[in-house]
Amino acid sequence: MRFPLLISALALLLSACSDITDMAAIEEEIRTGIQQQSGVTATIDCPSEIEWRVGGTFNCLVINGAQRSIATVSMQNAKGEYIWEVR
Repeated sequence: MRFPLLISALALLLSACSDITDMAAIEEEIRTGIQQQSGVTATIDCPSEIEWRVGGTFNCLVINGAQRSIATVSMQNAKGEYIWEVR
């Protein structure tokens, strides 16, 4: 089963005292979006830390049983907003 293209935007919770992004919140947002849009329960594994750069991207692994997909997260602005899509 292939995941359909999924896109979502959400403001990230950025720590006021560091440049570490709340990756657990991103993983949960992707997991919830996949479940709401396709009914599939997946596990999401994003990098533990990233450097937030407007226009930058990073990949998260989407695991559903034996199926593996990639969610690409695109950083939109300095407010921490992003969009993601599963390929």
